[in-house]
Amino acid sequence: MKIFKLVYETGLVGVVLKSWADPRTEENILHFAAKLPTDDTLASIAGEAFQLAKEVSMFKELEGFVPASYRYKRNTAGKTPWELFTLEHQDMLKNAEKWMKKNASYGLIVATLIVTVVFPAAFTLPHGNKKNHLYTALTALAVTNAIAMGLSTLSMILFVCILISRYAEISRKSEIRT
Repeated sequence: MKIFKLVYETGLVGVVLKSWADPRTEENILHFAAKLPTDDTLASIAGEAFQLAKEVSMFKELEGFVPASYRYKRNTAGKTPWELFTLEHQDMLKNAEKWMKKNASYGLIVATLIVTVVFPAAFTLPHGNKKNHLYTALTALAVTNAIAMGLSTLSMILFVCILISRYAEISRKSEIRT
């Protein structure tokens, strides 16, 4: 994407490149961006969900450079760039879903353990003389335990939302076709 931006900023070459189409396959630059990159290209990004997010982000950014009509131009196989993108990235979407759910389940287990441990401590009032420094430390401990319990509970809710969420293709049917 950085190389494309650099070429685009040069002027004439950018104009030619963004409006170029392969005469054999009738694919424009968006069709090429929709294709799955090589494994070594994505190796620097950990996790399939982040890799897919990077791919979608790059594709969306590139869409802003090309004429609007190119977004819906079909190649010789009858695919628009977005249809080709979803077809090429099908397996990546499935792997990203598995990766997210696996990590969310691990996080849910950890958050549950934290809530279980800090629950009794969060509701236990400190004992002792109010003039004693120990009382102040125990009060600080009770407050931090309550905060830990609250944040861990929030984490549990978020992880459950990730686990029950639906992973599906973003539909483009609502967009106006030109």
